[in-house]
Amino acid sequence: MKKTLRRSQLLHLAAVAAMFLLTAWAWGQLPPDAQIPTHWNASGDVDQTSSKAFGLMFAPLLSLAMLALFTVLPAIEPRREHLEASATAYAVAWSGIALLLALIHAGIVLAAFGYDVPMDRAMPLLIGFLFLGLAWAMPRIQSNFMLGIRTPWTLSSEYSWQRTHAAGRWVFGAIGIAMVAMGLVGVGEQGFMVVIGGAVAASLALAGYSYLMWRQDPET
Repeated sequence: MKKTLRRSQLLHLAAVAAMFLLTAWAWGQLPPDAQIPTHWNASGDVDQTSSKAFGLMFAPLLSLAMLALFTVLPAIEPRREHLEASATAYAVAWSGIALLLALIHAGIVLAAFGYDVPMDRAMPLLIGFLFLGLAWAMPRIQSNFMLGIRTPWTLSSEYSWQRTHAAGRWVFGAIGIAMVAMGLVGVGEQGFMVVIGGAVAASLALAGYSYLMWRQDPET
């Protein structure tokens, strides 16, 4: 596990360093009173700006905090041997989040310099690819408290854990494909709400499914 996670840690460190370097460069180029775009609506229009300090520092600091979190979690996981057996899946989640935050920060900096960043398409694409990576990882996650679909029933039943994650692979894959398609073709605000609503409904359905699998577990 150490070798696999070390690669993700080094990748995340490199991403954080690049984010802070980009921030330092942008800081020297932008005026002190610059307003940094930090939120876009579903139509791709900037609907919120922030101060220079917040706009340029939030994503790098968040990524640094996530780096610390992903580094510490394996040491405090009660089912450490299960998480160690899930190292590849853990690395996919870790690396995916590191790259997502780095690309978001790059988009914010570009927007700060007046470039028209199509966040209404970029964000669904990025999140969609992250979901596809998580879908691939689902069957490779063993029962633990830090990673995966954690409900009272999956955590108390190995049968429920395995069956729910097998189903989760297809659910996360479908959400990922829908998000990528939304980013490629653009579906507007109504389509965005439909996809998000579907993702929430699918998550609730997986929780319900985990309960049904727990009820069917011959060992419970």
